[in-house]
Amino acid sequence: MLKKIIVFETLLNLTSFRFQLVVGLFAVVFFGGLFVNIGNYKARLSEHSEIAAAADPFNVGAPPNPLCVFAEGTDAYSSMAITLDNIQVGQVQAKYLGKDTSTLRIASFGSLDFNFAVKVLLSLGAIVITFASVSGDRFAGTLKLVCASGVSRRHLILGKLFASFLCLATPLVICLVVSCIILALNDMLTSWAEVVRVALFLLFSLIYALFFALVGLTISVVTKRPQESLVSGVLVWLALVFVLPTMMPQVSRLFADTPSSRGLEEARQIGWIATAFEHDHSDRRDLFDARMQQKQDAYQAAWEVANNQLANHAKVKGWLDLLSPADMYNDASMGIVGNGIQNALHAKATILQHKTNVLNDPMNSQFVFQRRGLASDFPPALLAIFILCLEAGVLLLFAYHRFMLLDLREG
Repeated sequence: MLKKIIVFETLLNLTSFRFQLVVGLFAVVFFGGLFVNIGNYKARLSEHSEIAAAADPFNVGAPPNPLCVFAEGTDAYSSMAITLDNIQVGQVQAKYLGKDTSTLRIASFGSLDFNFAVKVLLSLGAIVITFASVSGDRFAGTLKLVCASGVSRRHLILGKLFASFLCLATPLVICLVVSCIILALNDMLTSWAEVVRVALFLLFSLIYALFFALVGLTISVVTKRPQESLVSGVLVWLALVFVLPTMMPQVSRLFADTPSSRGLEEARQIGWIATAFEHDHSDRRDLFDARMQQKQDAYQAAWEVANNQLANHAKVKGWLDLLSPADMYNDASMGIVGNGIQNALHAKATILQHKTNVLNDPMNSQFVFQRRGLASDFPPALLAIFILCLEAGVLLLFAYHRFMLLDLREG
């Protein structure tokens, strides 16, 4: 009986206009973003190849990540060209690879990647597909007739859930497989480690889609009319996908201070101007050196405080993100494909180490950059996957319990 219910509900969803609309919009956004992101990656790679061919220790570049088409994340900040200008005073000029400053781009979202398509569009599609699963049949009276015919309620609720999830998973898997073929043809998917990353990314995307399918199904169970289910589902979707992620950075500031980058930068610039003025007007070299060392110690202490504040803020926000499904998916998916915040910090540390090497031995210093391995990127994402599975299990038990106790005499 369960198999028949799954087949019937799946065919019902596949032939519905709302499913076709969701899949069409998802495919257009995904493949449009894929085309744009592949072009951006090739532009970054071309510029990086030119920098690498020059073999200049004072002008180096961190290569882009080919998996940025799935979740760009911090790749735009970690793949960059670095010019060590006047290295004795620590001046470093950074330029993002492939960044066209002559083109004005006005957009609400930074990148239409796979991450965006799943996080926003597929989650909305899950609500749209499941909002009338129970409330629609209940309002039309068909749910009462089906249950009166001897169909098990347990099979009915599970069949509706599996059918909805199957309809969400099918376009997701197809789009990802097609994208992998396109990336392989463009020499952007060349190792088994990258294939494993993509597979894990798909797994977490399916769990995320299942979570929102359960959200829509739960709302459909607790409401009596499909109109109420749709309005409630959209409001909950807005809260989970947009409101909570917007609130989390503000809430994290209540528990961890953030430094003022503008104030620190102004202090650093004023300090160098004052130091240069003293150098020009000082007739005692020993006094100038002492003041110079004192200023450098003060600036170093200020930057250490700022870095500690940023680290504490990032840690607090990371824990608060576990309260937001969209943030959990965003952070974990970026980490899985290798574009998380840890990779950006790793790129920065590698560049600073190269700066030290050039300062010590400029003629024999070569810039070598290796991205973090999967063993380093996956464990932080594992906690987010576990919590999202736990939340999905709670929703499933709640929806199942409410459906089993549903009084169909109310209509």
